[in-house]
Amino acid sequence: MASAHSELVAVACNRTAHALDTTHCVAAFGAGNYVALYRPNNSVFATLRGHTDRVNCVRFVSEHVLVSGSADGTARVWTNDDGWRCTHVLEGHEGPIVALASLHVGSGMVTVTAATDGTMRVYEYETAGEEESVAAQQVISVGAHTALDVALAHVPGFSSESDAGSDAGSAIMLATGSTDGRVHIYTRHTCEFTRAVSLEGHEDWVTSVSFQRVSSSLANTSATSHWRSGDVVLASGSQDKHVRLWRIWRTQNTTVAGDADRRAAQALLDASAPGSELALRPREHEFTTQSGQFAAASDAVLEGHEAWVHSVSWGCGELVTAGADGVTLVWAGDEEGVWATRARLGADAGLLGARMGDVGVVAWSINGSLHAWTHEGDAWTPRAAPTGHFGAVRDA
Repeated sequence: MASAHSELVAVACNRTAHALDTTHCVAAFGAGNYVALYRPNNSVFATLRGHTDRVNCVRFVSEHVLVSGSADGTARVWTNDDGWRCTHVLEGHEGPIVALASLHVGSGMVTVTAATDGTMRVYEYETAGEEESVAAQQVISVGAHTALDVALAHVPGFSSESDAGSDAGSAIMLATGSTDGRVHIYTRHTCEFTRAVSLEGHEDWVTSVSFQRVSSSLANTSATSHWRSGDVVLASGSQDKHVRLWRIWRTQNTTVAGDADRRAAQALLDASAPGSELALRPREHEFTTQSGQFAAASDAVLEGHEAWVHSVSWGCGELVTAGADGVTLVWAGDEEGVWATRARLGADAGLLGARMGDVGVVAWSINGSLHAWTHEGDAWTPRAAPTGHFGAVRDA
């Protein structure tokens, strides 16, 4: 009896800023209305069908859980349980979803989606034994502006070992990059997100945001020696061609808010005292949540791109950025106390994004092509990546 099997899947990546993500040795990207999966040294091995319009964003929550957002206004949760399948459909938006983020919280998961309808929606995914449920928890209005990217993280000081599953483990932060040129930080303890602080500094749309929790290995250079283990660093990229790093930390200050003027006056007196110097310091934005007191401040401004920055992401403890100048930059702090590019990887067209994983860097461009590099010693070597049409195939 005759049989048939798939020998090759040739397809390009969708031309959107958040269309691809990686985890360990698997990459997923939007391919038309599908989500395509491929292994770095292989071709596409699976396509996930379910969306009825272009897939705009893809995010891995873990090695076995993937979330995709589409122009059809829905997000889909895909689970790899002896084969990838759609387990939940997240509905509610009245416009295309352009960005999403997911985070494990206790035994469940929180997903935030951002769409062109001027809202962000929060969904809670819970498991109790063999029972699974997803509920829409909150609708956040962003007004006349649009959230171009979202990111989730546990608050500074969170311990994955001691706090997971506890009340402290539910304290999370949401960062959004907006068309108003600001980075907005929202916090949530047990119920709904509320805006805590807005970070200013970019001079154009903020196109991408990405959190990274500080570990001892990340704070081992002169540029990062002031970071403490447990702090959270947020990277933001903008159409102003700059990348900014924002440090967020838990403060030890227990002074009440009414003493703010007295503390400011005392600081000026101390600075004007004989033998002291008035040093320039970044403004610290303090905010209080049910989980404690925190502060956020600008930590570094990275200049290297010559056009719009479309993507910032942390991977393997390093920062990777991609822009319309067709360049992927890998950043690291050096012993001189500054951030510098450790690698400059080029492509043939403007890039929409890049991700770093265990096997190297994968980037995608405005023409749908994928570009990949492996890291061997101090050298970055290009390698083959899937390719194909990004429009309708008319003939074969």
